[in-house]
Amino acid sequence: MQKDVNESFDASFRYCYASCGHELQTEQQHRVHAFLQRLEKYRQEAIGAQDEEAANAAFVALCIVEGLLNHLQLWLLLKADRMEEAWDQLVEAQDSVQIALRFVQSELLQHWYIELLALENLLFPPQQFVSSSHSFGYAECTICDKVYGECEHVAGRLYMGRMCGKRVKEIGAVDHVAIVDHPRDKGCRWMKVKHDDGYMYCTLTLRQLEKAADSQGNVELCVLRAR
Repeated sequence: MQKDVNESFDASFRYCYASCGHELQTEQQHRVHAFLQRLEKYRQEAIGAQDEEAANAAFVALCIVEGLLNHLQLWLLLKADRMEEAWDQLVEAQDSVQIALRFVQSELLQHWYIELLALENLLFPPQQFVSSSHSFGYAECTICDKVYGECEHVAGRLYMGRMCGKRVKEIGAVDHVAIVDHPRDKGCRWMKVKHDDGYMYCTLTLRQLEKAADSQGNVELCVLRAR
């Protein structure tokens, strides 16, 4: 499996540049997607055999290959002038590589992650991010579905090919909303803002959009996109 991942990485990364032909990037995109399906089948087989080492290795491999797919799709969407989707693919690639780096030490992956962070600044105007704080009743463990803290699982660790997380339940009122430079989720951002001319403008393309509603007055509208 590791050999196949390395070969897929080498074959795919050579197309992860803006100047590469879109038809070549599309062909490689299809190959990577097919490889992802094979990796997922391998992970499921490892889980069925209760081979935790193989299942966890497959999870990390999936993160790396998903990052490759996101990176390829970033360029295709940029060339198609689908900027919001391109932004989402970049963020997904960053997240996938960052997760992989939790479990493997790799200068290659570290360099790739730094490159993805640089692309954020090179390809898009600076974005403003929003972080909200909610009250909630409790959180469930995504591994065993028990109340988190009452089981032996730890968020961020791998268990039989799955990463433990917290599933928030009984979400209550919003405590506060803050503008942050380093959000937990870069999908939570201002998508469009109101300018002095009374129109909304896209924060990615800077294009003029719809006329702002009269009821908004001079207040800048904050629109969030949560992935």
